[in-house]
Amino acid sequence: MKATKLLVAVALAMAIGAPITSFLGDTNVAQPIASAPMRVPFLHGLSFDQFEGQSELASLGVANEWINSPPLTASALHGKVVLIDFWTYTCINWLRTLPYVQTWDEKYRKHGLVVIGIHAPEFAFEKDLNNVHRAVKELGIDYPIAVDNDHLIWRAFNNQYWPALYFVDSRGRVRYHHFGEGSYQQSEMVIQELLTEAGASGFDREPVSVDARGIEAAADWESLKSPENYLGYERTQNFASGGEAVLDAPHIYDVPARLHLNEWGLSGSWTVRKETAVLNKSDGGIAYRFHARDLHLVMGPAAPGTSVRFRVLIDGQPPGTAHGIDANEKGEGDNRNPSSIGSSRSSFSTQAWRSLHSRSADRTRKDRGSQMHSLNIPDEIDQDRRRFFGAAAMAVAATQFGLIGPAQAQQTTGEPAASFGPLKRIEAGVLSVGYAELGPTDGPPVILLHGWPYDIHTYADVAPLLAAKGHRVIVPYLRGYGTTRFLSDDTMRNGQQSAIAADIVALMNALGIEKATIGGCDWGARTANIIAALWPERCKAMVSVSGYLIGNQQVGKLPLPPKAELQWWYQYYFATDRGRAGYEKYTRDFARLIWQLASPQWNFDDATFERSAAAFDNPDHVAIVVHNYRWRLGLAAGEQQYDTFEKRLAQAPVIGVPTITLEGDANGAPHPDASVYAAMFPARYAHRVVTGGIGHNLPQEAPQAFADAVVEVDA
Repeated sequence: MKATKLLVAVALAMAIGAPITSFLGDTNVAQPIASAPMRVPFLHGLSFDQFEGQSELASLGVANEWINSPPLTASALHGKVVLIDFWTYTCINWLRTLPYVQTWDEKYRKHGLVVIGIHAPEFAFEKDLNNVHRAVKELGIDYPIAVDNDHLIWRAFNNQYWPALYFVDSRGRVRYHHFGEGSYQQSEMVIQELLTEAGASGFDREPVSVDARGIEAAADWESLKSPENYLGYERTQNFASGGEAVLDAPHIYDVPARLHLNEWGLSGSWTVRKETAVLNKSDGGIAYRFHARDLHLVMGPAAPGTSVRFRVLIDGQPPGTAHGIDANEKGEGDNRNPSSIGSSRSSFSTQAWRSLHSRSADRTRKDRGSQMHSLNIPDEIDQDRRRFFGAAAMAVAATQFGLIGPAQAQQTTGEPAASFGPLKRIEAGVLSVGYAELGPTDGPPVILLHGWPYDIHTYADVAPLLAAKGHRVIVPYLRGYGTTRFLSDDTMRNGQQSAIAADIVALMNALGIEKATIGGCDWGARTANIIAALWPERCKAMVSVSGYLIGNQQVGKLPLPPKAELQWWYQYYFATDRGRAGYEKYTRDFARLIWQLASPQWNFDDATFERSAAAFDNPDHVAIVVHNYRWRLGLAAGEQQYDTFEKRLAQAPVIGVPTITLEGDANGAPHPDASVYAAMFPARYAHRVVTGGIGHNLPQEAPQAFADAVVEVDA
């Protein structure tokens, strides 16, 4: 890893004759305003019930203004499929979704799709209609825009995020939503399904292909190690200029000689306010040490028509080819309106309070280290609303910890690890749960959850490592596996996702565990996700292989492209009577095949497989597995007591506990790309790719990497 680098941005105000704003000094110029908003859930108090009992589309009638269209109403949209896109023009996460939304509008408009952008501002300057009109024109948006300055439409949809997509059917019902970036193919399939329901036909079902460049280029998630941050004192973190900032009063600051990763500081005379940092005199600056491919910054003069000249330096040197679109290779640029700045090969747009964008390092450098961003302002500038965040920043703010990126693994080969030894049993909920327990009983608890077709020996090598660190490690057999049994023959053999999660919460209750760090793989990762989402008070932190796996029956009913469908062949096999009979007859052969397909480079031996395969002799195993996959497709009913849970899970709740997600570099099983789910983890978050031919059963194939992640996230 290279030494930490310094990215310096220098902004010069040249607003001669501009009005004085937050000015202290003897020069009559406008001063730029600096702040750093973050993309976190945007809460506006009590729920908004003005349109109770009506379609959410009824709220369109309270828009402040319409752009590109006369006012649209729910009645006028009846019979149309509507895509509602909540956005605000300085949001980098929304900007990266824009080319997809525009392409969908172009492709499906003639087939009955109406795309409506709801501009819901986060900051005061975003309420300026001139700024909104300018952004719409510059971004080339020609679909209808409803201006929602008072967040009335926002609250009618009970929205909390930018960007957020709501898919409304021809009867005015919200049928699906997606928050954040990614999942573009899935979103397009929803559009196609709703159009088909409305009677549309003749459109190409192949998903659109978008060549996003510049500011719209997809994030480099694996290099991201820096979160969003703020310059206003209400929400800032890691301020390093002499300890606490002086609030709401001018003060002269100095940047320390060395900043640690994600620390920032000021130099010169600044007034730090609740949401802003205002430069009072010339020779002011901001320094920030970060680790990301791109950096984005909101900056601009307070008064329209005034000018801010700036210069960006990386480690004290001009950025060269990494200068972005807002500056030249010397790092010099001019910003006449409040905008977002970034140093990047692909960004840097400075108009009308858009974020300036910067690419901090050459992507071809494999030894890229963290950089430092400094903003020095040698002329009087009115700094307001300045945003710092990694360009790969998610739709919600996330504080990363640890190294994000490849982590070398120790692949298990040869003889299987020692078994857990005598197992324990306890009655919990509807089950008598068989489980392994290692480590001191008073240690911080860790619960490790296996998947299908695996068993507790997924963690045979992980558990001793954690026990040696002082953790109390609990590794239970899920319902339908190993020594776990139903207490009653009358209980439905239900494999739906929330039932399995409820089992683990019941186990925690039975063991007297109030809160635990939970790790999971495959079904176990999904179960960990659900517990963290529905019972966050019970989950201290989480390690999840393959990320966010919470399911949705309605989405599960949607067709996938042929190649994607092929990966789920066993799911459709289980949907048939032949499939159930086949799995019951050839359980071990079936499981071995899945092991080989999901982990093509894992050289497991017969003894390793047979040790786990014994768990499939459970009398309820086939029933649970078949029901699980049929339920996902909507082909089998669940139990009524879990309906409330499933309704909440269908909303794709974010997971607010510290999380590390892991992925093997040779995972042969269907799994989402990390960019799809990163936004679902708004707390401290890191994603790691574990290299060395690691497949789907990551904890067993790379036990040290998994154990290290548990120790790190727990701490």
